[in-house]
Amino acid sequence: MLVSCLPVLTLGFGGALTHLLRSAHDTPDDTTTTDQTEALPIPDVPALPAGPPAAQRARAPRKPRRAPVPDVDELMPLGWQVAADLAEHGQALTRDTLAAGLRAAGHPAGNARVGALLARLKAEAPPDPADIPEPVPALADGGS
Repeated sequence: MLVSCLPVLTLGFGGALTHLLRSAHDTPDDTTTTDQTEALPIPDVPALPAGPPAAQRARAPRKPRRAPVPDVDELMPLGWQVAADLAEHGQALTRDTLAAGLRAAGHPAGNARVGALLARLKAEAPPDPADIPEPVPALADGGS
């Protein structure tokens, strides 16, 4: 039991010493001494943090980090071609059908790239029908 009380006693002694050092440092010296020696400066002791421990403090919610938009410039002509093939076969342009068309053309892309390409395809029209490459073989056969 004596050993378990030692940390509490140590903290109590440290707090008392801090209190004594601060009170001695903050009190004006009213007594005059005949001694010509200067008092040594008492270093500032950092105060103990007030309030609950850091683990219990409420943390502000973090803002979600947004990944940079992938560059899909090189996939745009193929994307226009896949969109045209899908429209020709009466299929809607969705993320899944676009990803299937890219895979059929030998250009598999991750979810982020397919999403970025789909957003650009819906926002931009092809500049010239001559810029669209030949149809994707798997889509021309009716496969998805």
